[in-house]
Amino acid sequence: MKILKILLFFGIVSIFFLSHSPNIVSAQAGSERILDFNSQIDIREDGKLVVKETITVQAYGNQIKRGIFRDYPTSYKNVLGFYSSVPFNVIEVKRNGVNDNYHFEQIDFGTRLYIGDENVFLQPGVYKYELTYLTDHQLGFFDNHDELFYNITGNGWNFPIDKVSAQIRLPQGINASDIEAFAYTGIEGAKGQDYQVRIISQDPIIASFETTRPLRLYEGLSVVLEFPKGFVTEPTIIETSERFLADNFLLLGSIVLSFVFVAYALITWLMAGIDPKGKVIIPEFSPPKDMSPSLMRYIERMQIDNENFSVALISMAVKGYIRIEESGDTYKIKKLDEAKYDQLATEEKAIADNLLAKKDSFVFKNKDYMKVLTAKSDMTHVLDTTDGERLVIMNKKLVYVAYAIAILIIATSVFLHHLNGKNDIGLFSAIFIVIGSSFTFYTWINLKNKIGLLLNKFSCLRLLQIIAIAIAALFATLILVVVLIAAFYYLGIISVIQIALTFFITVWYTQAIKVRSKLGKELHDKILGFKNVSDSNRNRKIEDNAQNSSKDDRNIREISSFRNSIGDKCSVGGTI
Repeated sequence: MKILKILLFFGIVSIFFLSHSPNIVSAQAGSERILDFNSQIDIREDGKLVVKETITVQAYGNQIKRGIFRDYPTSYKNVLGFYSSVPFNVIEVKRNGVNDNYHFEQIDFGTRLYIGDENVFLQPGVYKYELTYLTDHQLGFFDNHDELFYNITGNGWNFPIDKVSAQIRLPQGINASDIEAFAYTGIEGAKGQDYQVRIISQDPIIASFETTRPLRLYEGLSVVLEFPKGFVTEPTIIETSERFLADNFLLLGSIVLSFVFVAYALITWLMAGIDPKGKVIIPEFSPPKDMSPSLMRYIERMQIDNENFSVALISMAVKGYIRIEESGDTYKIKKLDEAKYDQLATEEKAIADNLLAKKDSFVFKNKDYMKVLTAKSDMTHVLDTTDGERLVIMNKKLVYVAYAIAILIIATSVFLHHLNGKNDIGLFSAIFIVIGSSFTFYTWINLKNKIGLLLNKFSCLRLLQIIAIAIAALFATLILVVVLIAAFYYLGIISVIQIALTFFITVWYTQAIKVRSKLGKELHDKILGFKNVSDSNRNRKIEDNAQNSSKDDRNIREISSFRNSIGDKCSVGGTI
């Protein structure tokens, strides 16, 4: 019984405070809403519209505190990405018949007009706002008629609207029988028919629209009015072209820049990115003299990858300087003969100096990955600046120019949308296209390499890595698809294609512009001749050389497995 009395006491107290809450009082008195929305539109003979909107609101200080705001679209973009601007010039703003303060703020594809004073709070009550403004480029000019398609209320109101009406005054001289008028109600894109229309036959003619039910949150009224041609001055081709160029000069500039980029890439590639003419390929039964395997691979691929590192280690084992030992998924190199150090190639010495300078063995483990990265970096530096630079020409200056043009294209393509509509989503979409494309491309390539390693030698760890990378690749692809869809909507087809093509052309150009020098081409021809020899003869010769050098059968058996694994194990984020 005592518990019931306590609950009853708290219930009474709660009811008292809730009943005296300002929000509840407002709810009891009525919710904030638009009581009446009236728009009077005068279509002038020059094609401009003079619009007077009278918006009567019920305010309780909840959302309508200092005044109201009105969003006007001032920039339209088609599916290709071309813009069409719409002038919006305020003539007069009044509240209850008296001029009121107002200011503007840019929003996505439009302008927001704030009405009121930030330092003045409105008392609960009914307020009538009158907005008069001039706009242009709202009419459509077709072969058989001219047309006004106008959203009277907009669809951004988070208040119900009790009543909407619009009176549209046409130019003088038009007959009522030549008028076609209809409308749509509902949320954006809806085709509701909750309206009635009357044509007032006078000169000039007035088309009067009125809703037949209250509109809910984010619902609006859009009207369509078709009338004969010849009563409104249609823009000339020159005027239309000038307007199009003014609205899209950045996009058109980026398109021209894209053609310049493609021409630059092709012309410079034809001029500087093709190897000197080689000689007839003659079969070679031994590698070119004084060339290490990693340098041969560098000349052949014209780039340094993980396998350059593994090939260098195998070469060091073949020369008898180290022995490669395998235990499960762990690899270990052990120094055999310090005297063989002088036989190593320059990049092989760099590896030995990093991994075996202070001890006679090195185990590839995660904790020592920085040592491996340092060894790979030193090896890359040797190949790139010693023999590599006189054998392979990188054409870095040409690449830097291509990078500059590519960045300019992407920046221009992205920021023009930001400038035209303060389009933040489009800006981030473009950035994520580049980042997402790179990450997605990398994950799929990495997945392909991991699968190749698994097929060469099965292990549970590699299988788990493949599953993890496959999930990452699918997730990255899904995110990229979502980003592309958003980018198509916010940027348009042209800009998305520009960004994607610029990215892929840049990737291609970075590799394609590399060229072998005359000496590099001669050595490359010899490498090709060596590759053309049958695999059985070449492999037998390599094994014979290895046996003569190390006399260690276990080391030879492990070289093939090591070569297919160690490059992956030495990559960043892999298992070392």
